Amino acid sequence: MSPSKLFLISVRPVITKILETPDRSPNITFAEPLAFSLNIRHGTLEDELRSPLNKSYLNTKKDIHTGKYVLHPHWENYAYPQDLNVIEKAITDFHIKTEAIISKLKGTYIQIRTEEKVTDGIFDYRLDDWDYLNITLQIQESATFEEFLDIVINHLWQITERNLCEIKKIIKNEIAQDYNNAFEELKVAISKIRNKTQLRDLQQKIAEASTDMPNTLDKICYWFQRSTESKHNDFDLQFAFNLGLQTIKNMHPEKRFIAKALKPVESEKIPGWYLKNFDGIFYNLFDNIYKKAISSDGINIEIRYELRYKEQKFYIYIENDYNCATDILDDELKVEQAKELIRTGKYLERVKGEGGTGIPKIVKIIAYERYKCRYY
Repeated sequence: MSPSKLFLISVRPVITKILETPDRSPNITFAEPLAFSLNIRHGTLEDELRSPLNKSYLNTKKDIHTGKYVLHPHWENYAYPQDLNVIEKAITDFHIKTEAIISKLKGTYIQIRTEEKVTDGIFDYRLDDWDYLNITLQIQESATFEEFLDIVINHLWQITERNLCEIKKIIKNEIAQDYNNAFEELKVAISKIRNKTQLRDLQQKIAEASTDMPNTLDKICYWFQRSTESKHNDFDLQFAFNLGLQTIKNMHPEKRFIAKALKPVESEKIPGWYLKNFDGIFYNLFDNIYKKAISSDGINIEIRYELRYKEQKFYIYIENDYNCATDILDDELKVEQAKELIRTGKYLERVKGEGGTGIPKIVKIIAYERYKCRYY
C-alpha cells in the first residue's frame, strides 16, 4: 500500500471523530449554526413560526382528553352559531398544515447527515475520497497537530457554508411557498362564512399573519449564518433589550409586558455580530419572567431594568414581581446554587450536552462566544 494511501487511512478516523463530537470541543464550532443551535434545540424555532399565527388568533390547541382542537376564544365568543363550524374546520385544517411545515423544516431538513447518521438533512457532512484527498494534500506540509486541525476545520467550514446557503434557500422558497399555500387554502375555506362582519375580521387576521410570516422566515434565516458574516450594524444594550422584549410579546400576545427603566441606559456600541446572542439572552430572561412573574390583573407583567455597558463590562439588572406569600426558601436556595455553579464554572460542564434552559442556556451562549473568540 502506498504511503499516501496509508496517510489517508490514518487521517479519516480523526476527521470522523471531529464530526461525531462537534459540541464537546471549544475550538470546533463549525456545527454551532446547525441542529445543535440553541434556537433549534429548545423550541424557539417552533415559537417563532407560530408567533404570526398566535397574534392573529389562527392557532388551536388539542384537548388531550377529547382529541378535539380548541379555537382561540376570540372566535368562539364572536362567531355566529351557523358559522362556527366553518371557522373551526378551517382553522383546524390550517393548524395541522402549518404544524406539518414546522415538522418538515425541523425534523427533516434541519438535521445533520454523515456516513454513520443517515437522514434527509441538509447539513450533509458525508465526506468522499475527494474530500479526504483534498485534506491530505493540504496537510502534507503541516508540522504540528494544530496546523492539521486548522486545515480540517477550514474544510468543514467550507462545507458548512454550502449547507447554510442551502437551508436558507429552502426556507425562502419551499417553506415560504408552503405557508403561502396554507394561507390561500384558509382563505378559500372561510369564504363560506355568511356573516360579513366576521368574514372581514377573519380576512384581516389572515392578511396580518401572512404579511408577518415572510419577516419571521427572514429572521430564522439569519440564525443560519456564521457570526462573522453578520450584516447587522453595531448596536447598544437598549436595542438588544427591545428586540428580545418584542420577541416575547409576539410569542405571548395574551400578556402585556410593560418595561420600565430604573435608570437611564448607558451603553457603548456592541459589534453587530453579537446581536443574535444578546437577543437570545434577553429572550430567555423574559421567557422566565413570563413563566414565573405575577401580575395584579393576570394580564400586565411589569419588567424593571438597568442596562450598562462601559469599558468592556456589561451590567444587566432585571426585576419583576414575584409571589413571596408562599415559602420561597427552595427558590432562594436554587439561586444561590446557580451563583456558585457559575462562579466555579461547573454550570458549563453541566450544560455542555443539551444546553439547558433559562440560566444554563444563557451561560452556554456566553461561554460559546468566549470560546469562539479563541478560535478566530
